[in-house]
Amino acid sequence: MFPIVPQVVVLFWAAAALGGMVIGLVCGFLFARILKLKRAHIWKDALLGGVGVFVGFVATIEMPWPENTVTTVMGDGNVLHTTMNQFQHPFLVAYIFAALLPIFHQLYRLRQSTRNAPAVSKGS
Repeated sequence: MFPIVPQVVVLFWAAAALGGMVIGLVCGFLFARILKLKRAHIWKDALLGGVGVFVGFVATIEMPWPENTVTTVMGDGNVLHTTMNQFQHPFLVAYIFAALLPIFHQLYRLRQSTRNAPAVSKGS
């Protein structure tokens, strides 16, 4: 195993967070438009997307998963067995979290706006 330079790890996580922020911004913008809400607080959706990447990744790593063994026959006749006890694609879950958190934020904003709306009187 070769060592990984910490600067590369920081750059990698910064790129992952930036990708999550873009996903959060787009999902928040689209859902605000679909739900006909003001797009004044759209920057919060970008932050939620960036945080969602970290939350989704850590949740996937920490969650127990049934043991899974994959057998691969290499080109030279060797057989490689790989066993994992966690989900094999944590960044898939991380980016799903980056998309879902802004969607939930927009649904919360819709609920708050309907709750705070003045009641329309009937009659008279």
